Parts: sequence; C-alpha cells; structure tokens
Amino acid sequence: MILLASLMLLSCTETIAPPEDRVASQFDENAFNVGYLHSPRQPVKNAAALASLHINANGGVLGKNFNLIFNVISDLDVALDNSLVMMDDYGIQALALSWSSLSLAVLEEAKPRKVVLIADTATSPLLSNADDNDLLFRTAPSDIHQGKVIAKLAREKGASKSVFVYVKDDVYGESLAEEFEKEFILLGGNSLGKIAIPKDVEVGFEDYISQTYALSPDVIIMGLLPTTANSSFINETLNQNYDGLYLLPDASINSVFVDNLADPRMLKNAFGVSPSTGYNQSKQQQFFAQNYLDAFGEEIDIYSANTYDAVMVLALAIEHAGGVNNSTSPTGTMISQSMREVMNPEGVEVGPLNIDEAFSLVRSNQMINYNGAYSNNDFDVNGDIAGILAYDIYSFNNQMSAFDLIEQVIIEIPLPPKK
Repeated sequence: MILLASLMLLSCTETIAPPEDRVASQFDENAFNVGYLHSPRQPVKNAAALASLHINANGGVLGKNFNLIFNVISDLDVALDNSLVMMDDYGIQALALSWSSLSLAVLEEAKPRKVVLIADTATSPLLSNADDNDLLFRTAPSDIHQGKVIAKLAREKGASKSVFVYVKDDVYGESLAEEFEKEFILLGGNSLGKIAIPKDVEVGFEDYISQTYALSPDVIIMGLLPTTANSSFINETLNQNYDGLYLLPDASINSVFVDNLADPRMLKNAFGVSPSTGYNQSKQQQFFAQNYLDAFGEEIDIYSANTYDAVMVLALAIEHAGGVNNSTSPTGTMISQSMREVMNPEGVEVGPLNIDEAFSLVRSNQMINYNGAYSNNDFDVNGDIAGILAYDIYSFNNQMSAFDLIEQVIIEIPLPPKK
C-alpha cells in the first residue's frame, strides 16, 4: 500500500506552471534527475511513474534515487523552453519525451549540449534519418509500418479511392499520409488527394469538409491532432450522409475521441489501427499489463508499454554507463553509448518480469538483453526498434461507443548488422 501511494503521488505531481517552477519544484540535487516531456494522456504518465517506482524499488541508479521530472506538453514552444531549462540550468543529461515534432525540435538543442533523448510516442519516419549524432532513440515503431498496415486494411475492406486528412506542417500527419499513400497505390488503390488543415483550426472545418467529400472517396483516413479535432471534423459532416469507410490511426484510439463524438452512430463503418498495447504472446508484456492493472485499476492503453520501456531502458543505460565509465554522473554521450548495450541480443534476457535481475546483472558488468513491456526489440543503427513490432486493429462499435480489438498484426524487422 505504501508503494501504491507513492506511485499515485508520482503520477500526479506535475502541474501547469512556468518552466523554471515546474523543474525547480521536482528537482532533487541528491538524485539522478531525468526530464520527461510527456503527452497530456494519463496512461503514459502512469506508465512512467510505474517504471520509476520499479527502478527505485531496485536501488535506483548508481546509488542514487532515480528522479523523473514530469512536464506535460501544453504547447510545443513551451515544451522546448522547458527542455532548455532542464539542460542549461540544471545540467540534466537525459530526457524522455513524447511526440515526433517535439522530439525533432528538442534534438536540435540537445545535439550541441550532447544530451541523450528517448521518445515514447514519436512515430514519424523522419526521426530515423535525423542528423542526431546517435543521441535520439525511441521505443515506438516508425509509421513506415503503420502506414502499410492501414493501407492493407483499407484494401481488405474493399476501398479503392482514398483521401487522407492531416494537420499541415505536422511531421506525424505528413509522414503517415505519405507512407499510407505509397503503400495504398502499390496495393492497387487510388489516392485522390491529401487534405492539409492548418494546426490552429480545430473546429469550423466547412471548407475542408467540402474539399474532402467533393472527391468522392470510399475511404477517409483521419490523421488530425489533437484527438478532439478528428471528433469535431466528423461531427461537422452530418449533412454529408457518408456511407464509406473511416480509418482512424493511433491518435484517435482512445476515450477522448469517443467522448467528443456528437453522435457515434455516424461512424457506420470505421476501423482503427495503432501500435499495439504490447505483443500479447510475451510473458513480459502480460506481467506489465497485470502490474499496471493492479496499480491503477484500469487496463493498459496505447503507448503505456512504450513509455514504460523508454524510462526503464534509459535507467538501465545510465547504470551501465556509470559502471563502464566509473562515474556516478555519466554524460549524455556516455549514456547514449550504453543504450544498445542493455538491449544486446547476446545478453541475459530480462524485462518487467525480472527487472531486479536486470539491475543486478548490469551492476555485475554482465550483458543483458532487455525484452520490454511492448515487445522483444533491439535498437538499430538509427535508434529505431527492430525485432517484433505489434499493431492492433480495432472496429468501432457505434452502438456501444467503443473500439473493439479484433486482430493483432505482427511485423518482424530483422536487426541490421552493426556498423
């Protein structure tokens, strides 16, 4: 009960305040501090808090408490300012963070400061080829794969004419739209166009709705952010009497989307695709899911596992970097050089189920192979995850106003040879 109380406190400590105050109120000069710029979704905060609890229950890192500084992303510019405060004013050497746009923006500031980054929900393919000096890693799969899964699903459901709606100048939407279009055309479909909507438009979609439905698509892919924008777009299409297929990527597979639908019955033929809540054949994933349920009284959600893995891999890499460099304060570069070492296929298999053994082995200078809450993955040369990638496919139950999981799709990506 004491551990659970601590966990709930961890997941709720972060509040909206000026960057300096948000960091100062959580910074612990006696701990190893790591920043976390996270999405507003409670499940990722919970997962990060759970990882922190497990880390500290097993001795923290390098003889210190592992202190995760929570910072919710209310605005990209504010989040970037927050990262600068942590790096410049507090000397923080490692940041976990959400979202593709933020990851790329923070990277430009992290590179000259040699701070290591790990992203939990960033899926844009642009991260793979970013000039990052090997400082940027992620635990969610690239949308190269999600785009293919969505395109295949569209064709399987009989669609042949697509329109993709996304946010203009948003790397998530742009990249996903591009990957979907390439695969859809390869599978014999016809892309009628992509509708780019300015990011400051979250309601009042009349002009864009007219453009979309004038093309007479039989499938519309909704890739807007925030999630409520997708709901609002659909709410405003009442007079369209659309009988075609809606496909909803990961950003909409949540209760926020459903709760903001004026009439769920409008979605007569809708399906969702997202990175899975975890590879369901994995004992590590099953243990994490049960542990999360026990702690918070609810099922894991999309990206919960990826967030847990991001925090845990970072902590293990910090422990490893300190050991091999004989330092209690390893630099971002040192931590970066240890990221793949704790995901080494030649090491002892560890994960959420035996995280105590993972830290014990690292402290004994033995190799480990972290198999995560999401799946059994390793980092490739770009800092992307390879191995078993899992995607979940949902049907939207418009009578119950809920997404029903109908299938898990597995993509196996071989780990490329080391440079």
